Parts: sequence; C-alpha cells; structure tokens
Amino acid sequence: MKRTSLKRLIAGFFAGSVSLVFMACTDFVSDVVDEVHSIAGSLEMVTVTGGTFNNGVTDMTVSTFAISKYEITQEQFNEVMNYGSSDQEVYGDNYPVSNVYWIAAVEFCNALSIREGYDPVYSFDGWTYGADFSRSGYRLPTEAEWEFAARGGNNSQGYLFAGSNTINDVAWFEGNSGGTPHGVGRKAPNELGLYDMSGNMGEWCHDFVGDYPDSPQTDYTGPSLPSFIETHERVIRGGNFNQGDAACFVNDRGGSAESTMDWALGFRVVRSVDGPVNGVSIYPASLSIGVGGTAYLIATITPPHVADNSLVWESSNPAVATVSATGQVTGVSLGEATITVTTVEGGFTATCAVSVRASADIDGMILVNGGMFNNGVADMTVSSFLLGSCEVTQELYTLVTGTNPVASSSIYGYGDDYPVYNVTWIDAVTFCNGLSVMQGYQQVYTISGTSVTADFTKNGYRLPTEAEWEFAARGGDSTHGYQYAGSDTLGDVAWYENNADNRAHTVGTKAANELGLYDMSGNVKEWCYDWYGGYPDTPRTDYTGVTLGEYRVIRGGSWRYSWYCDLSTRDQRDPIDNYYDNELGFRVARNSDTGTAVAGAITP
Repeated sequence: MKRTSLKRLIAGFFAGSVSLVFMACTDFVSDVVDEVHSIAGSLEMVTVTGGTFNNGVTDMTVSTFAISKYEITQEQFNEVMNYGSSDQEVYGDNYPVSNVYWIAAVEFCNALSIREGYDPVYSFDGWTYGADFSRSGYRLPTEAEWEFAARGGNNSQGYLFAGSNTINDVAWFEGNSGGTPHGVGRKAPNELGLYDMSGNMGEWCHDFVGDYPDSPQTDYTGPSLPSFIETHERVIRGGNFNQGDAACFVNDRGGSAESTMDWALGFRVVRSVDGPVNGVSIYPASLSIGVGGTAYLIATITPPHVADNSLVWESSNPAVATVSATGQVTGVSLGEATITVTTVEGGFTATCAVSVRASADIDGMILVNGGMFNNGVADMTVSSFLLGSCEVTQELYTLVTGTNPVASSSIYGYGDDYPVYNVTWIDAVTFCNGLSVMQGYQQVYTISGTSVTADFTKNGYRLPTEAEWEFAARGGDSTHGYQYAGSDTLGDVAWYENNADNRAHTVGTKAANELGLYDMSGNVKEWCYDWYGGYPDTPRTDYTGVTLGEYRVIRGGSWRYSWYCDLSTRDQRDPIDNYYDNELGFRVARNSDTGTAVAGAITP
C-alpha cells in the first residue's frame, strides 16, 4: 500500500487557462514540479470552523478554512522554492523562514499548490497580484482569518495573546527571545492548536493595509486598492521576537510594503475548504500499458476544497502492475490488475482496470487507397499510402529516440499511450528516420543541421503531406463528407476545449473516421511535411507543397480549441523554433508498396 498526502499533480488545475506571471524567481515552477511529495517537516494544517468575531470596529464572519499549524520553516521554504531566503538571522531547518517579502510568500503559495495538485490562487495582472479565492490552492490568510484563528476561533477564551494572557507562555518577544527567532512550536499553542501566532515572526496577510469597514462583513479580503499605491502595503500580524508585548496582541495591526524583507518577518499559509470528503473518482477507468511502461492515474476528490486530501494507492496484483504513492502505474509482466485509490478521510474508493501488454507495441498503419478531393481551391489527387492509425505515442517516441519530451510532471497528459507533444518539426522528421532504421526501411529525410530534404521514392517513415493528411482525415475514398474526421458532431470523434479538461488524452479513445483513423480532429495538432503557402489554383497530383517557406503546415486542431478541428482549417508553425507546444504532435506515413493494409504492429 502506498500513501500520499497529495492529489495528483496532473489533475488539470489550470482549468481556466490562468496565466501566472511572477515578478521574481521566474524559474522556480519548473523546478518544484519535477517530483511530487510532501514538503519537508510535514506541513500540518488545522481546520478552523467558520464563525464570527468583533475586530473592535465591526463583526467579521469567516467561512471554514485550513491554516498551517506552524509558521513556514526554512526547510519547507527551501525545498519548495529550490532557493534559500537570504540572510537568515538564525539558521536551522525548523526555524521560521524570514527575509521573505510578500511577493515571495505568494509565489511559495502558488508553487506549493502546483506541487500538491491544487489550483494556484494568485495571478499577476501587470499592476498587482490578484487572488481567486474560489481556487483550492494555498494562499496567505486574510487579516480576518488570521485574527479569528489567533483568537482561538469558536474555541476562543478571549485571551490578549494567542492562547494565553501571559505572553511568556505562548510567545517569543523582546522580553525572552534574546534578540533572535526560535524554532517553531516551542511555546504553548492557542485554543485551536496553532503555534507562534503571537511573537516569533511577524506574519504576512493577504490584505492591503486600510481602515476597517464600519459595517459587518463576511469573508472580507481587505480594501480593493492599497492605501499607498507606490508601496503596495500589505498587512502584517502577530508581532515578532524583537517587539514588545503590545505588538503581540491578537488585535494589533501592522503593515509594510510588499517588497519589505526583514529578519523578523515570515508567514504561514491557509487553504479554503468546502467540507468533508464525500467521494473520489479516477481517470482513466481502464488503462493498457507495456511491460516496463508507465502512466499516471488521476484521482479527483470531491468536493475539490477539502482539508485532508490524503490518498492510499494499491494494486491487486503487484506482480503484473505496481502503483506508486502518486498514482504512477508501472507494467511488470503480462496480465491484468486492478488499481484502487482510497481516500484516508471517509474511505471512499475508485478503481482502474490495468492491462499489461507486450512492451513497445507500435500502432498499426492504415492503407489509404489513392483518390481525389477538392481542398476548396483545386482538385488534389493522392496515390495510395499508409498512415498511422493514431498519433505517435510517448512510448513509441521514447523507444526510438531514447527520450520523452513530455515531463512526468506535465499537466497536459503523461504516459505511454498519450500522444507525444513538445516536438518541433525537426524532431518529428528525425524520429521518422530513426523509426525507419529500426524497422529496416530506407530513410526518407537527409538532415543537415536545420536543413532537410526529402526523397519520396524511399520506403521509410515520413510525415504525411498536407494533401495526404486532409484526404485521409476526410475519409479517403470512403468519405461521408463530414465536417470533422468521422462525424459532424465534434464530441464524438475529438478531444477539444469542451470535453478535454484542458489536456491531451490517450490515443484512440474517441470514435475513428471512415478509414479507422483516430484523433485526426482534436487531441493534438499534427505536423505535416509541407511548407505553408497558398494552394495552387490548378489540379495537382501527389502535391508536396510550395518549395520554400518560413513555416510548416499543422493540421487537425487540438484539445485546446474547436475551430482548428474542422477538416478544411490550416495552421502553421516555425519548424525549428525551440518553443515547444503542449498541444502539437504528429503521426507517420509511409508509401504503400504492398497495396494491402498492415494490421497490428508495424513490421518491416
């Protein structure tokens, strides 16, 4: 049995195509998502049941939320961000992190959210950071949440400090600290089991500094604009080790500019919660992988915002397939196994049926008999050829090239049977040559740096021409004249913006077109051989595109949009640009030298 405290990273947390722009430390996201596991020191969260308190001006009501039991430690911060905060006054894994400006604190929140599979809360609009509190990720507490929790929530005894009227019991302050911070949790907690909410470190809150409203508020997030535009002052609460007892009162307020870094300033995190776990689902419900192959399963807990999202993964037959603590399935031997995921809270379960097949199976090639179609400008005739029934998978690409351009942490679909993406046109034709050599065929392409020529008389693997691609997508000589590849109803044959959950899906899971070709509308866009240019206005046979150009043709549309899925729609992309596209892959073609379809695995 494998246990994790994390929801799967690849569960589509960017469901609204939210763009995160960070003002500093812009490279950290890619660093922190390489591996999914609990952060050092076990980030313990305490659920604070919603309630009402008076802040001295008005009644403030807050909804239920979860808050970290301790201030974020140096060890936790360094592990998530992959860089240490500078100039710690006292170093130690269990000491609170300090010298963290407000912006770095919210970047930590987003990075931790990504790491644990939650929706990041913060985004940057070019002026200031915005927050979507409907998202499930980590964030800084609002001032109202912070004070309600520090007072003891619904268990409050009305203490001056967080947990006591005697400051020495609960706080490190100027009278006992010796002028330095101390390890977290060394004083007594408050009524909710929260430590150091008085003293030790001043703590960043979400809110801009401003006057309290004079009327009752519910889930108040502070003034909409900072009191001082130039400095973007944010609220600081709790007092610190260098301050007197008054600053450590649960109702004392402070603030500073977002850019402030101070030896006595840190933070803790919160998450919005909806309530107890009431179910779990798993995607996909069935899976086929090769021996030695891997794929990630996605477990989704409902409701989305829960305090405890811990999961236990288990395989019914580890001799056939194993499963990791993060839902990664590995094929061990031929056979069948059932993977079960169970929520720690409530014990809800979901299962996936896993079939392990022979390693490195290669999808079959479909014979497309020659014929003619009109591309809207002229009649195009193509000779018979073979075309991959599905896009090239990550398994096949890795088998041929030795690398997978899709990171295991990718939220856009990772696993043996997912289409490969993040490939340039050069990558695609290089793969074709490699597969040709592996299967004993002649190489079609001569590649010298970024210069590529093609010999279409060779019998090896290649990219389809645009004419071949469109003819096949339309159903070849079996066409029914559909708008999309196999149907006039896009959802029947394609993964696209309305059903894809913002990511690619395993190949061949939608209906095929008239020729038995899958995913020619949607899932991932597909490279074609041709340079992009205007269609000729006279009929052509076996047309291979304009002789020169700047961009190569892309066809088929993807999981991100619907309009490019139309069979007549064309797209383009720089063939050598190192901008890798998470919705762009390819399938392979080959000349038909037998006149019969190749069934099953590709064979020489």
